[in-house]
Amino acid sequence: MGLEALIDDIQYEIEHKKRLLRASLSALNSDLFFLMAKHNHNVVGTISYGPCGEDIRKCTNDELGHVGTLGSLYVLPGYQGQGVGSALVQENHLLLNS
Repeated sequence: MGLEALIDDIQYEIEHKKRLLRASLSALNSDLFFLMAKHNHNVVGTISYGPCGEDIRKCTNDELGHVGTLGSLYVLPGYQGQGVGSALVQENHLLLNS
């Protein structure tokens, strides 16, 4: 079975990430942001960070409500295995601890 069975899930995820990106650009959501890795002016990877999600808060009786969540990490296939994802995670960590 190929990815054809997941087309609806993939499309939902893409639309969800677009909404999050638009929200991150709003002053009302200053706690949500995206980082991008670029090579020769092209985006080759991205990662998001935001507040702890409702499911995590609910499952932990809000004990982790103060902890943020790294969102999806995407790296173009041609750039995988070259440290792009690790650099995005590291940069995210540095920004949060500065």
